[in-house]
Amino acid sequence: SDLHRDDWLARLTAQQYVAASLSDAGAPAARLEAGRLMLSGVATAVPSADFASHLLLLGEPPQALVALIPLDQAGVQIAARPTWDRSRRLFDVQFTDLAVDESWVLAQDADAQQLSRTLSMQRDFALAADSVGGASALLDATVEYLQTRRQFGRPLALFQALKHRCADLKAQLTAAEALLADGLDRVADSPATPQAERMGKAAKQLACSMYAALAEEALQLHGGIGMTAEHPCHRFLKRALLNQHLGRRPEDYEADLAEALLRT
Repeated sequence: SDLHRDDWLARLTAQQYVAASLSDAGAPAARLEAGRLMLSGVATAVPSADFASHLLLLGEPPQALVALIPLDQAGVQIAARPTWDRSRRLFDVQFTDLAVDESWVLAQDADAQQLSRTLSMQRDFALAADSVGGASALLDATVEYLQTRRQFGRPLALFQALKHRCADLKAQLTAAEALLADGLDRVADSPATPQAERMGKAAKQLACSMYAALAEEALQLHGGIGMTAEHPCHRFLKRALLNQHLGRRPEDYEADLAEALLRT
């Protein structure tokens, strides 16, 4: 209802945090038991779940649902999930026979599946944008380093082989940025379509793979200093590798996009 929506807008603008899983792996499943929806399973890779009041949950079929689950419930456990990338605080949220109140449910069955696809598409675009932004910042820092670091009396930026490597990285970054911008433009007026879902997958797959490749190249272009654990290159590399594995598995994106291409 409009009243319910307005209430949530007020709560969110008052800094009440709602978390959502950044991964499709092992989503919790709902089941009907004595006429009530019961939820069990683990929502993985939930950012800052310990600060959240609610979790936006995308439940899997056969009882597909989208729900806002209050986290201060019996049957809900939150555990930190250590990762190589410490720039994100990720948690696993375990649900054990949690009875789902009707007021928590935003959509069920076919409506829930459609809404889940739309929310997953938005997550894919968000990860793509994060990757494009990180890759752009890292490439700028790498070029600046090559312009100031000198070898044999000359800045490294004057060595032709390094120029070509940076030019290749810029071309890959520009391609990912262009696909992201084109995808966002195409889905602006029709976010709940199969085309929008494909555009999100394509943007995420290209941007995240580009970011990981660029981060590995940038580390090498920084030379010995880039290999040290304290250097900022490692923060970018760890974020890039994590982004690749959030959402769905990289091979699933590739398979879905290839199948869609063969159908056209």
